[in-house]
Amino acid sequence: LPIARGQLHQALADASKFGQSVVLIEHPLGKGSGFVVDEDLVATNAHVIRGTFPEEVKVLFPEGNRPPETVRRVVWENEGRDLALLEVSTDASPLRVAAKHEFRQGEAVTLIGNPSVGSGIVARNAVSEAQLAAQVRIGKHDFYQIAGAVNPGSSGGPVLDRSGFAVGVVEYRQGIDSSRV
Repeated sequence: LPIARGQLHQALADASKFGQSVVLIEHPLGKGSGFVVDEDLVATNAHVIRGTFPEEVKVLFPEGNRPPETVRRVVWENEGRDLALLEVSTDASPLRVAAKHEFRQGEAVTLIGNPSVGSGIVARNAVSEAQLAAQVRIGKHDFYQIAGAVNPGSSGGPVLDRSGFAVGVVEYRQGIDSSRV
């Protein structure tokens, strides 16, 4: 479904409102995104931090003058859901997380993340519009396939519904033909 001009303006407004809670996650093995979900708690994909020690993982908040934060510990990790919660010192406001979400094919959503755009350049807190395209079951877990621009580095960023609630976490892995939430 095409995105109406008003939806894009709303997405950009959402990004400016919620962008301070979306982070860039870096470590020696790679980069990804994450977002604040509670006091001192950042959600991301488990594959974003796979193979690293917490002290190697740096979390960069959008304010340019703030030094990177080091992850204190991995509070929770679930490989099947590809989710992880990281303890990080922050005073950023958490995003509102939907307690539950009913899949609606074609529903417009906003993605915020830190995709790589080539030559070592990262587009910080890039906003893109997408639609929920399909719901798939992988193992014991449901995932949404999204139709929208998702690139390496977007993994771990929030998927926001029109009310500004996080209804998913972007997952992108090279070798997988489509992006999932």
